[in-house]
Amino acid sequence: MTPTRVAVLTPPGSGAIAVLSIGGPDAWTIVRSNFRTARGDCLPDRALFPAMWFGRFGRDVADEVIVVARGPERVEIHCHGGRRVVQWLLDLLGAADVREQAWSEEWDGRYANQVAAALLPFARTVRTAGILLDQATGAYDRAVDTVSRGELDGHVVSDQLRRNASVGRHLVEPWTVAIAGLPNAGKSTLLNALAGFSRSIVSPIPGTTRDTVSVSVAFDGWPVDLIDTAGLRESSDQVEGEGIARARQAVLGSNLCLWLVEATGSLPGSITEIAAELGREPANTLVVLNKCDLAEVSARVLPDVPRISAATGAGLTELAARIALMLVPYPPRPGDPVPFTPDLCDLWS
Repeated sequence: MTPTRVAVLTPPGSGAIAVLSIGGPDAWTIVRSNFRTARGDCLPDRALFPAMWFGRFGRDVADEVIVVARGPERVEIHCHGGRRVVQWLLDLLGAADVREQAWSEEWDGRYANQVAAALLPFARTVRTAGILLDQATGAYDRAVDTVSRGELDGHVVSDQLRRNASVGRHLVEPWTVAIAGLPNAGKSTLLNALAGFSRSIVSPIPGTTRDTVSVSVAFDGWPVDLIDTAGLRESSDQVEGEGIARARQAVLGSNLCLWLVEATGSLPGSITEIAAELGREPANTLVVLNKCDLAEVSARVLPDVPRISAATGAGLTELAARIALMLVPYPPRPGDPVPFTPDLCDLWS
């Protein structure tokens, strides 16, 4: 007999609303036995779908929820989004022999649009929300159907899904871009300039930044967490040393690293050498020449390196465009199919 299962459709963490999907032969019976409407009524003996009810879920202890019937064996619970509330509901359902699983384990092509719709409130930008909306209206479902039926253009659709998987990982979770470099390269000034407000402390004293500082921005509609880091150097100061260790960790864990260099100082060697010292791939490392308002560097020197002044704002528009291009070299077109959860992205990567 097919077991009854529950999956949390919304991302981990606290939010305003969480959505639990319960599927299986006993889904309606279990929900019905634990739910009373706001007027104290029981749910109908059989699921009427699509339909929804507001009331309280639980017996001795209960919380307000919305129950949504999606099908004869498919029910959703929309509840408060706190971690403890979600875990309490999972425990309550587990006591009724409902097995918890990742939503992707129960996914089929007819259900993906509902999952995409559930993720829509968590999109950081209009652009990523638009992509999720396309999937919620069937773009991903149709693509999977095309591939599974072996249609002539199935290989083209498969290539689309593989190419768009990297974008799909960041429709809810932003890209991370670490700003790194030697002390006083202008990292904090650059973060503040790109953010549009003073987020990091700026000082001429080397080693001012002792911890990572982040701010959420968007480049060409793509959500990004910018991370300001401590200047990388050898230091005997214990606190600064911890900041430097955290800086290196942020650099290694970021999707893109901006290595900031002073135009007034000694210029670096090749990007390949810099990336190797940072433990990164050159394709995910961008050298940026800062303080170009104070010194002119020949265009023949580091010709492909962006030239900016974080203090005056010169070159920042071009830098933002370059960052967006490196993060998303092939943006999906409107209506394109895009895998939209980590599990689906893994499937097509």
